[in-house]
Amino acid sequence: MVWATLTPAAEASHDCHAPLRVAARAGQFLSFSIEQGGFVFRARILSPDGSVLQERSDRSESAGYFPLSAVTTLDGEHRFELDGARPKLALCRVTYFVRDRIPTDENTLRGERALAEGSRLSEKGDTASVSAAIALYKEAEEEFRAAGLVRWQASAALFLTSAYYSQRDSRQAIEPAERALRLARSADDRHLEATASSNLGVMYAATGRSGEAIPLHRRAVELTRQIASITELGRALNNLGTALVRSGNLQSALEALLEVPPLLRSVEDIASEASAHNNIAIVYLRLGEVEKSAQAYQSGLACSRQSKKPKLEAQILSNLVTLYWRTGERSKALEFSRQAVELYRSQGDEPGEATALQNAAFVVNRLGRPREALPMVQRSVEILRKSGDVRGEATALSILGDVQLAMRDAAGSIQTQTHAIEMQQRIGDQRNEAYSHLRLAQAHLSEGRLLDAGRHVDQGIELHERQRSQLAGEFSRNSVTSNAALLYQLRVHLLMQLHGKNPQSGYDVKAFEAAESGRGRSLVEMIRESRSRIREGADPGLLRELNDTQQLLSREGEKLTSLLATKQTPKAIAGQKILVGDLTARYHQLEADLRRRNPRYAGLIAPQPLTLAELRSQALDADTVLLEYSLGESASYLFAVTTRGLLVRKLPPRQEIDRLARLAYQRLSGNQPGAQASLAALSRVILHPVNAQIAGKRIVIVAEGILQTIPFAALPLPGSSDPLIVKHEVVSLPSASLLAEMRTHTNRHPISARPVAVFADPVFDPSDGRLASMTRAVAKRTAFERLPGTRSEAEAIARTVSRADNLIATGLAASKPALLRTDLTRYGILHLATHGILNSEYPELSSLALSMVNERGELQNGLVAMHELFNLRLNAGLVVLSACHSALGKDIQGEGLLALTRAFLYAGSPRVVATLWQAPDRATSQLMQDFYRALITKGQRPAAALREAQLASLRSGKWSAPWFWAGFTLQGEWR
Repeated sequence: MVWATLTPAAEASHDCHAPLRVAARAGQFLSFSIEQGGFVFRARILSPDGSVLQERSDRSESAGYFPLSAVTTLDGEHRFELDGARPKLALCRVTYFVRDRIPTDENTLRGERALAEGSRLSEKGDTASVSAAIALYKEAEEEFRAAGLVRWQASAALFLTSAYYSQRDSRQAIEPAERALRLARSADDRHLEATASSNLGVMYAATGRSGEAIPLHRRAVELTRQIASITELGRALNNLGTALVRSGNLQSALEALLEVPPLLRSVEDIASEASAHNNIAIVYLRLGEVEKSAQAYQSGLACSRQSKKPKLEAQILSNLVTLYWRTGERSKALEFSRQAVELYRSQGDEPGEATALQNAAFVVNRLGRPREALPMVQRSVEILRKSGDVRGEATALSILGDVQLAMRDAAGSIQTQTHAIEMQQRIGDQRNEAYSHLRLAQAHLSEGRLLDAGRHVDQGIELHERQRSQLAGEFSRNSVTSNAALLYQLRVHLLMQLHGKNPQSGYDVKAFEAAESGRGRSLVEMIRESRSRIREGADPGLLRELNDTQQLLSREGEKLTSLLATKQTPKAIAGQKILVGDLTARYHQLEADLRRRNPRYAGLIAPQPLTLAELRSQALDADTVLLEYSLGESASYLFAVTTRGLLVRKLPPRQEIDRLARLAYQRLSGNQPGAQASLAALSRVILHPVNAQIAGKRIVIVAEGILQTIPFAALPLPGSSDPLIVKHEVVSLPSASLLAEMRTHTNRHPISARPVAVFADPVFDPSDGRLASMTRAVAKRTAFERLPGTRSEAEAIARTVSRADNLIATGLAASKPALLRTDLTRYGILHLATHGILNSEYPELSSLALSMVNERGELQNGLVAMHELFNLRLNAGLVVLSACHSALGKDIQGEGLLALTRAFLYAGSPRVVATLWQAPDRATSQLMQDFYRALITKGQRPAAALREAQLASLRSGKWSAPWFWAGFTLQGEWR
């Protein structure tokens, strides 16, 4: 038992985790100030006879100072009790004093009563109760001012701020928040300043003043780190992340937010953790990381229900609507939107209801029921306008404009969207402003005002590009490109509409350049970055952390791959996915930080795409035709470019092409009946319109969407049953501009004049017969089967490229350490013949499988992930990935497939041969032998050599079906 005895007028502080007794005489004033980091508590003062002299409870979980005072009635030792303090919380102190009464003590007691009653009413949450609480908080603040209690006056102002904010009245909340900050600084109180800075930052961000909010949140983070309040640090980081999201700085937002859940989990602050998961999910969704967003939302929903916070649960349900709509789960989106509306209504939360109504209206409108959506969104606008939520009102107006357009009220839609844009510009909401420009462009298009529509499309793209330029790293920039895809597609469509009206005005050229400008940007930037050796001169500490994180990500990624391959329990897989997701995000953050700190980086981003004239003169030759596809909602377009000119053909909408291509790939990659018919149907749509232009030429394909998975070499020639490969050499590119960038740095030495490095036939299992003479320390099996045909590939390559300095690594020698430690710049060809693992959820974990067993027969991590392949240094003229699915990856609209091929292009090779599906081992071995014979013995170019090998399979009879040979594609340079 800890005893504390104070003389009159003395003041002392006490750790609130320990019991406390204070000696006082009857009639004295006994006052306690509870300083804590934000948790539910109950405090009381007990007289010497055990009766309750004063009591207060607080369920707001607000951080700061809470007063509890009383006039004593008996002589003796008075007890102070505090329930609810958690030992894990770093900050919980009680300051107290006892003295003879003075006149202002009555002000103190009245202020405390008003504050306590206000808190009780605020907990109810309905509008009437909160309005009454606001009046009481004002009364409390005035009483504390009269008593000269600066800290308590600031605390009352903070309660007033929170009450206004709970009603979404952010503008009214700003004044008391600013006052609280001034008072905190005048008292030189770091804890109070941190709380006030954070609250004011929230108000500024909510009213569109994110530029002013961010420094306040950074100050709050700095102060909470100093005072070691874990809960408040988590909340401060959460608020900082939210403000950064609103300012469009998604990279920094994610960096701040990912620090939060582990902090709050450590102190069991479940409600705040739910909020953090919700914000992380929002950022992931805006970055185009749908799977990671879904995981974060589910974590947040579980935390909100565990914490029994209906409003928080309603908020996450409402946000889940956006996620499920994007993933095509329409029924879930509709159901969650209705649940959120009802939950908010049951809590009497009108502002929350308004947000949920927006989402519900959006879903119902897109389901083709605009008249049902109209009253929902009108009610939302009404509530938000009344509460002064400018950002929310602007969003609601944008949705209202959508509904009006669906009801064929284009004029009303234009007026509404224009108003929304004016509000978004006023508060700096660039992301939503870009969307409003898109919808406004569509409204103008419906009225036939093409130039007006084009103006708004250009403004929307400019806003997206401005956000994109703030991000560092491929995966972050890809996300913004993905979000802008609709704007780029609409720009192409508008320009082609203008071309139809004015065929001589060059709009078709502008349409092609518009399609090219939104394509493959991140990869072009990365190729430029790789040649600049951006890591040289970097901070050694940052590089160490980056390398450590990469190694940890590699280990945990291998565990995830193993769990998925062996079909472990959903719980185990889900837990590992969360860990891998956190490590992946951290790795990207460190990479982005590395780039931002490098002074050479600023000159590497935003390279200008090739113009049509530059493409024709710099990239193409007389024997080559470029076919570039742009798939749109209402129409698609095919651009055929030669050195002589440009031809554009209109194609069916994306949905129709997707249907044909998906069926063709399914049948072809699975060697199913009907493959030829499906390929013919697709060819009639996407090749027949340019039949005359492709005759006798090499064909370079720049595809989009599902077309990236189609082996064009297998498509039958228009009017013939022969596949394209019979008369044409076929190569593919993510973008035409990429070719010019690669040619700037390509090594001109002949491929056949340099040695070959081959990694093939790895050992995947301790039970492999090649380990018979070894003592096996591990009996566990892996999920990979041996590929004996790849040894035949290696031996054939060694015979064909007969050089003493070749590297032929097979069996145990075909290991991950060997690949990563070898000086690969010595070799003209890098050949990897093994299993390929496609991870569309975490594309950076797509990998190649090398030996899973070491020399002692022990299992080891043999997966070489994409993020590790990016760090290779190559001087090879050709990389061959004789591995299944190595040409596939996650599709990023406007950017292409995030496949393993990108890593090798980045690492320094101008061309990569990869596969679109898993072909039979023996057929692949023979095709590779034919390929190298044509490449080395006959000295053919890689593209021509691949064509000859595929033709040999086609004419073999045994392996003539496209399934055996068509999956191999060459990406990159054809010369």
